[in-house]
Amino acid sequence: MRWTLRYHRMATQGSYRVERGKAAAVTEAIRNLASNPRPPGSEPIPEQPDRYTIEVSGTVIGYEIIESERAVLILWIG
Repeated sequence: MRWTLRYHRMATQGSYRVERGKAAAVTEAIRNLASNPRPPGSEPIPEQPDRYTIEVSGTVIGYEIIESERAVLILWIG
Protein backbone atom coordinates (compact mmCIF):
# COMPACT_ATOMS: atom_id res chain seq x y z
CA MET A 1 0.00 0.00 0.00
CA ARG A 2 1.39 3.38 -1.00
CA TRP A 3 1.75 6.43 1.19
CA THR A 4 0.64 9.90 0.09
CA LEU A 5 3.42 12.42 -0.48
CA ARG A 6 2.91 16.02 0.61
CA TYR A 7 5.31 18.94 0.41
CA HIS A 8 5.85 21.77 2.87
CA ARG A 9 6.50 25.17 1.30
CA MET A 10 10.14 25.03 2.46
CA ALA A 11 10.62 21.73 0.62
CA THR A 12 9.18 23.15 -2.56
CA GLN A 13 11.53 26.13 -2.34
CA GLY A 14 14.47 23.84 -1.58
CA SER A 15 13.74 21.69 -4.60
CA TYR A 16 14.56 24.64 -6.88
CA ARG A 17 18.07 24.81 -5.40
CA VAL A 18 19.02 21.19 -6.11
CA GLU A 19 21.72 20.95 -8.77
CA ARG A 20 20.56 19.57 -12.11
CA GLY A 21 22.82 16.53 -11.94
CA LYS A 22 21.38 15.56 -8.56
CA ALA A 23 17.72 16.40 -9.12
CA ALA A 24 16.76 13.05 -10.66
CA ALA A 25 18.25 11.08 -7.75
CA VAL A 26 16.55 13.34 -5.18
CA THR A 27 13.20 13.06 -6.98
CA GLU A 28 13.51 9.27 -7.15
CA ALA A 29 14.35 9.04 -3.43
CA ILE A 30 11.27 11.10 -2.56
CA ARG A 31 9.07 8.96 -4.79
CA ASN A 32 10.44 5.84 -3.11
CA LEU A 33 9.31 7.17 0.28
CA ALA A 34 5.73 6.60 -0.93
CA SER A 35 6.34 2.84 -0.86
CA ASN A 36 8.77 2.69 2.07
CA PRO A 37 8.92 5.73 4.38
CA ARG A 38 11.76 4.20 6.44
CA PRO A 39 14.25 3.03 3.81
CA PRO A 40 17.77 1.87 4.62
CA GLY A 41 19.90 4.93 5.29
CA SER A 42 17.10 7.02 6.78
CA GLU A 43 17.91 8.49 10.17
CA PRO A 44 15.43 9.54 12.86
CA ILE A 45 15.82 13.11 14.08
CA PRO A 46 16.55 13.03 17.82
CA GLU A 47 13.73 14.26 20.06
CA GLN A 48 11.41 14.85 17.09
CA PRO A 49 9.04 11.89 16.87
CA ASP A 50 8.22 10.60 13.40
CA ARG A 51 10.73 12.91 11.70
CA TYR A 52 13.57 11.54 9.61
CA THR A 53 16.32 12.57 7.24
CA ILE A 54 17.83 10.79 4.30
CA GLU A 55 20.83 11.90 2.26
CA VAL A 56 20.88 11.45 -1.50
CA SER A 57 23.76 12.65 -3.69
CA GLY A 58 24.88 15.08 -0.97
CA THR A 59 21.38 16.53 -0.58
CA VAL A 60 19.50 16.05 2.69
CA ILE A 61 15.76 15.46 2.65
CA GLY A 62 13.87 16.03 5.90
CA TYR A 63 10.45 14.48 6.28
CA GLU A 64 7.74 13.53 8.74
CA ILE A 65 5.73 10.31 8.72
CA ILE A 66 2.05 10.84 9.56
CA GLU A 67 0.88 7.31 10.39
CA SER A 68 -2.78 8.21 10.95
CA GLU A 69 -3.07 9.56 7.38
CA ARG A 70 -0.55 7.21 5.74
CA ALA A 71 1.24 10.32 4.53
CA VAL A 72 4.84 11.45 4.22
CA LEU A 73 5.31 15.21 4.56
CA ILE A 74 8.52 16.41 2.90
CA LEU A 75 9.68 19.22 5.19
CA TRP A 76 12.86 20.45 3.54
CA ILE A 77 15.34 19.67 0.78
CA GLY A 78 18.81 21.08 1.11
